[in-house]
Amino acid sequence: MNCQINPDLKNLDKLNSIYDWIPNSEQIRPSDELKANKEIDYQNAASFYQYTKDYLYDIIFNFPTEFNSEGKLITFNFDKLIKVFRPNDYPYQLCSRSNHYVLWYNCQNKPYSYHQINLDIQEELSKLAYNFQYVWYENPSMSVPEIYHVQVFFIIK
Repeated sequence: MNCQINPDLKNLDKLNSIYDWIPNSEQIRPSDELKANKEIDYQNAASFYQYTKDYLYDIIFNFPTEFNSEGKLITFNFDKLIKVFRPNDYPYQLCSRSNHYVLWYNCQNKPYSYHQINLDIQEELSKLAYNFQYVWYENPSMSVPEIYHVQVFFIIK
């Protein structure tokens, strides 16, 4: 554990049969209620922001915003690479002891090697707990491909 895993559904099912805190193929989506909330959030964002990425750069990274000529908010991304590790706003339906976070980077493409991303996750988790186990993966069907992020699942021992 404490590594990247393959998000293939058969692989997730196999891992979940050993480690119940890793999602299986039936658990990799939020509940219907959370999906509806996400849809409402994104519809509201479309009313106020130029693009979905502007909304996310604002709420996740706290980047400065201003109105464009169409009256929509746009954000200003920084040249400096920033990471944010936070709970998933629309978590999957996991066992009660599992935690679902997202590690976000303010760029579109993978910023580092998978090894460095793994180190970033370890660094962030060590701020939350002393003893933990985790796995992570890139979602093969990202709902927000404009901003690079990975799904992180962990337990605190």
